[in-house]
Amino acid sequence: MSATRIRITELVYVTACLALSIVIGAGLYEHVVVWPRWSAAPPVSFSMFAGDFGLDPSVLWPRLHPGVMLTVIATLALCWRTPRRRYVTPVLGLYAVTLVATQLYFAPQAIAMIELGVGDVVDPALQTRAVTWERLSALRGLLLVPGTFWMLLGLRQPLSAPDDARAAG
Repeated sequence: MSATRIRITELVYVTACLALSIVIGAGLYEHVVVWPRWSAAPPVSFSMFAGDFGLDPSVLWPRLHPGVMLTVIATLALCWRTPRRRYVTPVLGLYAVTLVATQLYFAPQAIAMIELGVGDVVDPALQTRAVTWERLSALRGLLLVPGTFWMLLGLRQPLSAPDDARAAG
């Protein structure tokens, strides 16, 4: 592997690790600040999403996820013939599973609940549904933590086999 390719691969790998860390940080923020308030007293608490200045999670996530996915895919492609492949492949699979779960359950459920609108009286059934969503979503986010640490551990692996280093030296 050429020195230029190694530098590019390192940059893309580190960018993928950073991108995954940003997803974890943003998810952590939502689960500490946003979702507990959202699920506290629905549909009354849904007012945080209402009006011209209401919170809109769709501003971040649909833009962030494709970029992260493409970065992790690029990392896998660049590391395909290196020991780092075994660190990237499971993370790509894990991230893909979380995105599928998001598309099939989490996003539609959140949107459906928020679209019910703001009410004047707390609905216990809706509150149970929102709390269940929140807990499952937290588990989804927690799955990415060990995956991201696993990928970070891959930074300790060489990008070229020892034979490549001897041939270049």
